[in-house]
Amino acid sequence: MLIKHIISAIEEFAPLALQEKWDNTGLQVGDPSAECSGVLLCLDVSESVVAEAVERGCNLVVSHHPLLFRGLKRITGATPSERCVLAAIKSGVAIYSSHTALDSAVRGVSHAIAQSIGAKVERVLHPSENGPLKLVVYTPRHLAEDVRAAIADAADEFGGGVPVVAADAVKTESTRTEDADGVPMLELNHTPYASLSMTISSERRREVESVLSGMGDEITYQFIRLSESDSRTGLGVVARFDKPIALDAFMDRVKSACGADVLRCSELPFPDAEVQRVAVCGGSGGEFIPDAVRAGADAYITADVRYHDFAEWGDRILIVDAGHYETESCTKTLFMQLIKEKFANFAVYISATEKNPINYL
Repeated sequence: MLIKHIISAIEEFAPLALQEKWDNTGLQVGDPSAECSGVLLCLDVSESVVAEAVERGCNLVVSHHPLLFRGLKRITGATPSERCVLAAIKSGVAIYSSHTALDSAVRGVSHAIAQSIGAKVERVLHPSENGPLKLVVYTPRHLAEDVRAAIADAADEFGGGVPVVAADAVKTESTRTEDADGVPMLELNHTPYASLSMTISSERRREVESVLSGMGDEITYQFIRLSESDSRTGLGVVARFDKPIALDAFMDRVKSACGADVLRCSELPFPDAEVQRVAVCGGSGGEFIPDAVRAGADAYITADVRYHDFAEWGDRILIVDAGHYETESCTKTLFMQLIKEKFANFAVYISATEKNPINYL
């Protein structure tokens, strides 16, 4: 079993193309072609998690939050992230993270929370805009094969296997010159051009664009979005209970599902209020409160809600902040299920050393 086989199982469920533009989902450290001895699952990568992986004989750590997010300019061990990278490389431990890709996947993080509280998902709260792109490239005919090969190296996820030469054309340019007698004349130059087309995932756009922009001004290209959004994928969900449930029962379900001892809430409605439609977004989802209101949700479960969001929206919807760690702890179970479905007898563990970095006194 190779590390890349484990990664493929995860990305089949949560493709890299689903990640947000600011995210860094993917392999962070390590060789994907190495033999995998075991997998340790966590929410955040820490030095203790890397040490636990070594102790358990696992050479792959799979986390929800990326270890490398803002980038490193040096690796000297001066910061926790640098020390994790050093420890992982020294111990031969690979690190893979699936962050917003797992959040946006069909049956992803928010789906899991909705299922845990007994609500049936109706639709995605904020549909994904990271759909596939059609790339069309126009290049001088004699460079077509070089361009095709360069794109193929830069993009390893596209339809059709290789870029397809769609059509031939001729580019005509005129040059003003003079004949032997000094009489002005117009000289026409005809350059055979080719059009190449292919479909790529949106997360590969940057790599492909970098390659094409470095191949000269003669090559032009454009990206065409094939769909504005994918209603099946995206951040958060809108779900519904079969029957309205009392407010206190709803709160108990949220606490149980998220493993939360306390909840931060907006002003509670009247005592005998009930909840039937609920919006859910694991992790920091305060920006989607307006979406939850437009969806007609009675309550919205998320984390990291700002004071001013409570003040502005609390009289229109019951806002329930269950905690960032708490609403994303289910990712470890999701990873476990994904890997076990493909490799039933493989060694996969949930970290026993990881702890919520936030304490409530």
